Amino acid sequence: MGRHLIDKSGRRYGRLVVLAYAGKSYGGYRQYLCRCDCGREWYVSSQNLHRKGTMSCGCSRFKNTKEADL
Repeated sequence: MGRHLIDKSGRRYGRLVVLAYAGKSYGGYRQYLCRCDCGREWYVSSQNLHRKGTMSCGCSRFKNTKEADL
């Protein structure tokens, strides 16, 4: 039996909010369209969301770097 698709719309993972299911990636993982708190939209695999591998679009890294330069 196949696995059922769970609606994750509206769920928050770090700085990302899931907007919609976006199909499967080349590796066979489910992908979701997410919006970061900075406004950028990003595709993230379900594996990265659950393992907390992707918590933002990368904007927090740049913010921390800019603050360190000051």
